[in-house]
Amino acid sequence: MSAAEDTESNARLDKWAGWLGLLATAAFLATIGVTSANSSIVLPDGPADILSYLAEVAEGATGFYVYGIAGLILTVLYVPMAFGVYRLLSKPALGWLGTAALVIGLAILFPAYLVSILNVGALAPAAELVGVGGADGLYTVYTFAAVAASVLFTVGSVLTLSVGPFLWGIEGLRGSAFARWLAWTGVVTGLSGLVWFIWTIDNPVILSVLTVNVLGALVLFTGLSVRLLRR
Repeated sequence: MSAAEDTESNARLDKWAGWLGLLATAAFLATIGVTSANSSIVLPDGPADILSYLAEVAEGATGFYVYGIAGLILTVLYVPMAFGVYRLLSKPALGWLGTAALVIGLAILFPAYLVSILNVGALAPAAELVGVGGADGLYTVYTFAAVAASVLFTVGSVLTLSVGPFLWGIEGLRGSAFARWLAWTGVVTGLSGLVWFIWTIDNPVILSVLTVNVLGALVLFTGLSVRLLRR
């Protein structure tokens, strides 16, 4: 394959990566919307609360399925976008580390999103079958799944929404692969992600920082996807 053909092939791949990145961002937005819609559901404090919690989950089954499926979609579709961004970078040392962090983070998030589907597809129906007598066992399973999902979400989110964007942003500022405002968005997104990871999110100020992190990630991933489409 000649150099011209190779360049044309990479351009086609990047366009596909750009479209997939936009679809992944749409899925990202869906998870945010469903999270807001389900924010009123109170998590169980013990076996006595597990049946009522799972009853609420069953009532909002569609939302939980949408959340889980949209999460799985975004973890898959952001991968080609990540490698497309890596190809954009002219000085790829930090870019490779950023891409690796983001892809590893997405891989960690994949099983975390499965838990949402597990809640609806397995635990909620089980609650109807076992009733009060099985509450202790259900709560044990729920607790294990919730703790595992929390750890996976935390680690995966830090890599995907903090480390990856920050390194991409720094590498973008060192070169001319994409606009400087987009590179700075990556830096701000990365730093804000580290802040909410280090400090508790119960504080209103930290919650505001979390909002900056999520909005920054949406802008960054959308902007990079569009940049790939225009290559």
